[in-house]
Amino acid sequence: MSTKPDSQVLRLAETAVALRKGENFPATRLTVLKRLCQDVRGGTRFLVYLAVAVRDQMGREQQRRRGGRSQARAHQQRLASRAVAAMKRYLASPSEREAERLFELLDQVFRVQDTYEPGPWGGARIITRCVV
Repeated sequence: MSTKPDSQVLRLAETAVALRKGENFPATRLTVLKRLCQDVRGGTRFLVYLAVAVRDQMGREQQRRRGGRSQARAHQQRLASRAVAAMKRYLASPSEREAERLFELLDQVFRVQDTYEPGPWGGARIITRCVV
């Protein structure tokens, strides 16, 4: 018998497969993550897991590419590595100083991802894809 969290995880896994095949989903479809992350510490661990996966995927993508990487891409990879390290430090020892560092890094991410396009409900931030 499947529990509710198990079925939610299955649904997210199916969504991930569909996204890899090029299907699109509204962001509201991912609100299931909120229910899975009601425990702040568990949610934080999940967030760190996702950040590590993205950072690692960025590294693998770079290894597959021929030639050099762009300066913007190199900056994004360094930013991802610093963010993962800061998240791990915060998780190991939460403090106001570590939280401030995370907010500084978040501000840097927002500056890297600062392209907006008009949409039916207002401006939409365009997030540069991290994986191929």
